[in-house]
Amino acid sequence: GEQQAEVGSPAHYFRTVCYGARKDRTPDRMRGRHTDWLAAVAKARAKRAAGDDGSSAATSAEARRRAKVSSDAARKAAFHARGSQYFISSPGVRYSYEWLRPWANHPRLLAQLDTVRRHRPPKRARREYYGMLYHGATLLRDHINTPDAGLYVAFQILSKMVTINHLREGGKERTKSEMLGRVRMVMTGGLEQLVAEMVREASDAAAAKREREAAARASELERQGGSGAAADAAAAMRRGAHAP
Repeated sequence: GEQQAEVGSPAHYFRTVCYGARKDRTPDRMRGRHTDWLAAVAKARAKRAAGDDGSSAATSAEARRRAKVSSDAARKAAFHARGSQYFISSPGVRYSYEWLRPWANHPRLLAQLDTVRRHRPPKRARREYYGMLYHGATLLRDHINTPDAGLYVAFQILSKMVTINHLREGGKERTKSEMLGRVRMVMTGGLEQLVAEMVREASDAAAAKREREAAARASELERQGGSGAAADAAAAMRRGAHAP
């Protein structure tokens, strides 16, 4: 049979709270399962502290405090080990979204990143990908009437771009494993790094495209003119394409 996970362990947290049929992963049910898990951990810790003899120590404030500390540690360990799949795991990491302010204040920056859009993630990444989107949607809902709402709109758009989408110019379709790894990286604080990498790739691809277009125009001028002024203009265009 399946090995029984120790109560309060990361594996126990995942099996009790995170694992289950999709229909059972609604916010209300997840919150309820999380609360039940905390109670089960507290009961197990208190029972061990009392030596199974039913003494008053099982219900003492100190036993409850120790149980809560242990359960919080297990929850954070589960988050780090598996990546945040649900919003209830996010307290395991302190993360600032302030770096998204320029993207929120200047939406044209988002439009400049031309990506090939994939509408659905691969099956193996689906659960964690939709957990990532739910995380962003929850933040947006909670801040919809505040100046920070734009931060979470930018989070939603950029997290899709860097996980399952890829740049139209200079990019390539990601493997299924890479998509899953990128989702986990986003949910452990790596979105800023992934966005910076995509911006650099887009800049390099745009520069390469300008060079190709300039070279094509120069070749066309040479073909048409053959010599003289046309050849001089072609040479000038090549020099301009390589200028810093």
